[in-house]
Amino acid sequence: MRTTRVLFNQINYLDDTFSLSPANSDHVPDELRESIQRVGILHLPILLARESGSYLIVTGKKRLLACREIFDQLSCDCMVLSEKTSNIDALAIALEEMCVSGKINVIGKAIFFKKALQWIDEKTAAEKFLPVMGLPLGSFQIKRLLNLLDLEDHLLLALENGVLDETVAREMLKMPFVDRMTLFETIEFLHLSVGNQRKITSICQELAARNRTNIIAILSDAELRDILQNQETNPPQKTQHLMARLTEKKQPRLTEAESQFKELRSSLALPGNITLAHSQAFETDGLTLSVNFNNRHELVDTWEKIRPQLTNTKTDKSTAID
Repeated sequence: MRTTRVLFNQINYLDDTFSLSPANSDHVPDELRESIQRVGILHLPILLARESGSYLIVTGKKRLLACREIFDQLSCDCMVLSEKTSNIDALAIALEEMCVSGKINVIGKAIFFKKALQWIDEKTAAEKFLPVMGLPLGSFQIKRLLNLLDLEDHLLLALENGVLDETVAREMLKMPFVDRMTLFETIEFLHLSVGNQRKITSICQELAARNRTNIIAILSDAELRDILQNQETNPPQKTQHLMARLTEKKQPRLTEAESQFKELRSSLALPGNITLAHSQAFETDGLTLSVNFNNRHELVDTWEKIRPQLTNTKTDKSTAID
């Protein structure tokens, strides 16, 4: 590998032989553009020379695009691999750069193996490159990565950019196209956190199975659409309302019990030192009344007053007092 001044028009920008990013991911981030404008390219792109005199990009495509756009010049310095370099060796260098830079992600790993398997067998690929990625050995690891590439390009891009959670993406692979798209549109529109992505996916799958319908029907419910289209609420508020309503649909009995419990607690007008709690997930009708005292004398005094009422009241195992 040597440092060479390369003309921009000698570089093949359309070739993606060594790219480890999804299609349509050539957008140059503003941060990169501004950095190059201030100090130039800090980390030289790596190119593979061809006998024809042209060059293929191994790493640094966005840096090259930004440099070509910003500066009034016809060339820039690059690290150039000899034309004798094999495709798998060039691809391995692309992987190393992504790993060292900390930018390697599950999609980059998947794309790497898809391309590597054109030139080497699966066993060799697993033994040589899974450790580089920090993954345990086993061909199933490669298959698990490659499965993700069955997703549409914009979902892969969302996964690469952290917009879509990997666990949710794998669940999407099990869904029909329209369900997958509808769910992703909701996730993207609300900028859902990983936790909420997983929650809405799980609830929608359960509701669809229970009602023998599909996810697009669940999320097309008029009430849910009204929540999403409400012009007076922001995305976090829409998310809160949507998740609450979906939870109600998933657990109607639990929601009703929660409502009744809140009404009871409100009607009792409990003072600040007394709390009322229900059993976990309302599994039983039991209630627990807890009273906080400032000291033991206050406790003894109060106990003497309420003990007659408690001992004269027939209680069962489902009611307790602390």
